[in-house]
Formats: sequence, C-alpha cells, structure tokens
Amino acid sequence: MAFHARSFLTAMLLLWSLTASAENLTLTALDGANRPLGVNAQVQARQDSTGLLEIDAVVSASADGAFAPMAALPARLSAEGATWVRLTLSRTPDAPSSWLLRVRPAMIEAITLYAPDADGKFRATRAGSALPFAEREVVDHNAVLPLEVGTTPKDYYVRISSRTGGAPGSYELLQRSAFETTRTTDYAFIGALLGAAVFSIVLNLLFCIWLKDSIYFLYALYFACACMLAVTRQGYAAEWFLLASSSPPTRLVLAVYCVFNVVATAFVSRLFHFREHSVWMGRIFNFFIVYNALAFFVALTDHMPQLARWVGMGSTVSTTLSAGFVAYLVLVRRDKRYMLQAAAMVTGTFLGIYSLLHLWIYPNATVQLPDSYRLIGAMIHLLALNIAVVDRTRQAEVNLKVETERALTIAREAKQTLEAKVQARTLELTGANQQLKSEMDARSLLEIQLRASLKGQQQAMAQQQEFVSMVSHEFRNPLAVIDAAAQSLDLLPVGADAAVKPRISRIRRSVQRMMLLLENVLAADRLQLGQKSLKLRAMDIEELARAVCDSIGQPSQTRLQCDFNNPGVLVTGDRTLLEIALQNLITNALKYSRKDSQVRVALRLTDGYAILEVSDHGPGIAPAEQERIFDKYHRAEATEATPGSGLGLYLSREIARNHRGDVLLQSTDDTGSTFALSLPVTGHMDDNAGSLQSPVTA
Repeated sequence: MAFHARSFLTAMLLLWSLTASAENLTLTALDGANRPLGVNAQVQARQDSTGLLEIDAVVSASADGAFAPMAALPARLSAEGATWVRLTLSRTPDAPSSWLLRVRPAMIEAITLYAPDADGKFRATRAGSALPFAEREVVDHNAVLPLEVGTTPKDYYVRISSRTGGAPGSYELLQRSAFETTRTTDYAFIGALLGAAVFSIVLNLLFCIWLKDSIYFLYALYFACACMLAVTRQGYAAEWFLLASSSPPTRLVLAVYCVFNVVATAFVSRLFHFREHSVWMGRIFNFFIVYNALAFFVALTDHMPQLARWVGMGSTVSTTLSAGFVAYLVLVRRDKRYMLQAAAMVTGTFLGIYSLLHLWIYPNATVQLPDSYRLIGAMIHLLALNIAVVDRTRQAEVNLKVETERALTIAREAKQTLEAKVQARTLELTGANQQLKSEMDARSLLEIQLRASLKGQQQAMAQQQEFVSMVSHEFRNPLAVIDAAAQSLDLLPVGADAAVKPRISRIRRSVQRMMLLLENVLAADRLQLGQKSLKLRAMDIEELARAVCDSIGQPSQTRLQCDFNNPGVLVTGDRTLLEIALQNLITNALKYSRKDSQVRVALRLTDGYAILEVSDHGPGIAPAEQERIFDKYHRAEATEATPGSGLGLYLSREIARNHRGDVLLQSTDDTGSTFALSLPVTGHMDDNAGSLQSPVTA
C-alpha cells in the first residue's frame, strides 16, 4: 500500500513538472537578501550521455525543446556523461545586478556556469570539488559561482559532472550579504562540532586510561572519524588543507569513509557485544572491518569510482545487519542494557534517512536541507552516543556495588561458620579427657593465637573491599594451624584413644574441606580476571597428576588406582589451577563413591590432547541433572546429604576451558561415572636429550 502511494505521488509530481512551462524568474531586492532563494522549481535540465556537448550545441538544442523540468531527471545521476541545467533570470530595477549561484552538494566534481555577456556570447566560470580553491572566483566549501543578472530575461546554463554520479544538485541564489551570513553560520556550526569533538575525545581517552576499558578508546576514534567524515563531505577539509591541490577531494572523502567504516564497525560490535551473543555475528563484522581496511588502500588509486559503489553496498549491508541484530536484542531478547545505545544510534541515521526520502520524493523542491542541519544531527547523535557510553560506566558501578555487597555477605557468613566450628571443636577437646591437661595448656595458647588471628582477620575484613583477597590472607594460616595441631594430637599416644581419634579425623576433614573451598573460591576469582592472571609454563602432565594423587590424604589415598603410562607429555598452563581442577574431580569421586570402592585415575593421549579420566563407583547422575551439574553452586538432589559447595565441577570446567581444554561427563550409570579433563599437548620431553620436541598426537 505504501509503495503504491509513493509511486502515485511521484508520478503526479513528474506529470505536473513536465506539463509546466519554463518561466522566467524575476529577482527582487528582497530575494536572497536574508537567506538563500531555492530555484530548483524554475530549473530545467537535460542529460548528455556522451559528455561531449559544447555550449553552442546545448543552446541550439534548447530552442528545440531538449530541456525538461528537473523532476524528469532521476534522483541519482549516472557517473558517465554530464548534465546541463538551464535557468532563465531577470531582475527588477531596484534589485542588485551581482548575484551568487550556490550549487550543492559540495562533492560535485565539475561545475561550469555559462553566463551571457553584452555581446551575446557566453562567459564560462568553473567550480566544483575537482577545481583547486586557489582557482575559484569565490572561495567556499560549497561551489559558489558569481553571475550578473539584467532587467531583461536571459538564459544561464550550468554543466555538472562527477565520476561517482550523485544527485542533480540543489541550486540557490544569494545576494552577497546573505552569502556572508550563511557562510558565517556554517563556520559557527562546524566550529562547535569540532570543539565538542576535541572535548569528547580527550574526555573518553581519560576514561579509557582511568577505567581500563577499550570501549572509550574506540568511541574516541569513532567520534574523531565521524567529525572527519562530516568535514570532508561538506567540503571544509578541501578548503582548509587542499587549497592549491588539483586532486579531486572525492578520493579523500572515500578514503575517510573507509576509515570511518572500519572504526564504526569495530565500535558497534564492541558496544553491543556481538561476539558474546553470536560468534557468527562477530566473524561477519570482522570481515567487514577487513573489507573496509582493504578498500581504504584501493581508494587512493584510480579505481575510486568503481570502488565507491562496492563500499556503499558493504556499508548498507553491515548497517542493515547491525540494526537487525540490535533490534533482535532489544525487542526479542528484551535486553534492556542496549536501549540507550540503540536510541543513540537511531538519532545518527534519522536526518540521513530524511534527506534521502526528501531527495527521492521531492527532487525539484525549492527548500533543501541546510548543511547546518546535518551538522546539528551529527552533534545530537554523538552527544546521545556519549551519554550511552557514560551510562555503561554507571551500570558497571552498580554491578560492582551489588557484587561487593554479595561478597561481604558471604564473608560474614563464612566468618560466623568458622568461629562456630572452632568453638565447638575446642569444647569437644576440652571435655574429652582430663589427662590431656598439659596438652590443653598448649592448646589454650594455640587458641589464644587463633583468636588473635581471627581478630586481625576481622579488622582486615572491614578494610578490604573484595572478599577473595581477605579469604586468601586471613583464613589459610589459621586453618593450617588447626590442621597442624590435629596432626600433633594424632601423633601423640593420646591420639590413639578411641574417643579422641574420630574427633581428630573430623577436625582434619573439616579443615581439608575448608581449604578446598578456599582454593576453589580463589581459583574462581583468578578465572574472572581472564588470561592475564594465568601463570603459564610448560609442565609434565603425568608428573602433575601423580603429585595431585599423592596430595590426597589418608585413608582416601589408598582408594586411588593410578594408571599412568605417558611420561614426558607436556602441556602449558597454570600449575596451581590445573591441580585444583584435577583435585576437584578426584575429591568428588572419593566423596560420592562407596567408602570401600576404588577410584581410578588414568592418562591417555587422543588427537593432540592429554585426557585425564577419573572414574568412580558412585550412584551415577540422573539424566535430568547431567546438563546442570557444571552450573555454579548447583548440587544434585541425590547429593544434598553430602557436604559440598557446588563449585567443584564448575571450576574444573572453567579452568580447563581457560587452558583451551574442557571437562566432560564421559559416561554415567548406576555403577558409577567417568569425568574427563582434556588439555592440548604442547610438546614432548625427549627422555635422552632432555629437549622439548614438537607437539605430539596419539
């Protein structure tokens, strides 16, 4: 329905324009005195497909009716040939004789005005973006041509051509006073845009340094490229820096446009997290970045006219894809994080879309969109985008505050739990046997030291903003002291007492459970820091596996069945984290298996990966739970009676994936389960020479 209405409207305008006769435009003293006088409605035009017609032939053809209203021309002209425009002008006696004809847009390469003189001949005045500013009669970022208008009607002809094609142009008549006023206004707007650009670029670079977030650096580049593109498209760059250059600025505009596409594509992809939401979208936008980067170098050659069409097509496709994907995120997935960013991007294209529609439906309109409006649109877009980027920082602060409060809550709960356990164990040991009085004195001293340590821990906890650093600094030593004390009791004769020994075992199991929990929490914190926190080095995977098995305390160690037969296989990784990953798998297998069953740990090589398999004889994992066992803090219903934090499998998988490996549930049934930890093999240690060999595969 909209298409038929548009076609009908365009056809009616064209029919009206074709039937209307060319009328003489009589200029008065008020015309063009305060603002430009649009004359597109009075302009008639014809196309020269060869580009070889001279003024005499054009004037002769004009008498034969070769000219038609501008509405008959297409909205965009072909890059081949030229277009001739005719305008019949006269003036009232009180109107000035000297006028200025301004032709926009600024990127039309060749413009020649043929004005009749007193002898009936035509005087040619050249302008256009391909003509150096030093050779123009009127220096301005747009093409401005002086002409003399008499009291009797005369025909004036304008020839325009451009290797990249473009719109037929917008024609305006101005008196000298109006021209100076509009030029001052244009420079005021471009100056305001550049001033805002410098301020925003410096501000965002400071944000990038302070907040360590590359999005601010990308936005500063985007801001700079957007302003550079606006300046070059409006002709200011050529006027300021290419005053005496004979090279067409269209080549500069295309090169700047390619650079802008590279930066804008990278910025939009980063702003809306395309790679996080879709790997394919990330790859597609990486392709467009490379595509525009290559186009930049081609733009500096003589293939610029053909390249312009391909660059424009690529820009259209990438813009359409990004707009569709952002709409999907906001409207379908209802991700409110991107509402403000999406609104900012929409403001940047609104005036551009309006300009295209205006040119498409009303090609002969007398009122064209001023350059200042485009600059205002650019400033509004960049301001809205700046607000959206700053809102990103606000959201980050809110999220940080929530996570800090959550960490402090966990810290308080952990402190209370630890204090309660310490007090309970102390009371049990005190009332166990009066014969341990001498040992209890030492225990009391140890308890005093522990309380002093706990007090120091409480003070440190109030000063720390992050839970993980506090746990690492304050909890490890007291737990080690408790474990050492329990070991000492176990070695003494009293440790063999039937009433004391199980209590000592419970103390040590509780300490080991707490130590494993701390290691898991610390590992989770390190993983959140990303690859930069990993202390990577090459290591023998079999030696690491044996060390982890040997670290399992008695009597659990006697239940381990180690099957290793691949010495010298090297992997690259953070040893501490890899030990935690394997220890979690072995501890889970021991914990959920029958107390009299064996747990098998085996190492094998497959397709360039070292596979550590941990098999138990537990009850197996229900099908409904198999997809969730690797979730953070998730515990299956069948294991709720067994103490645990729900972090073990989650951390093991995260650690493996940070080392380009994985942890998978290989098999499970009612006789037991097998988990596999895979890591890429990076080399092999030659047993004879002790040198590092190339990666191996089995």
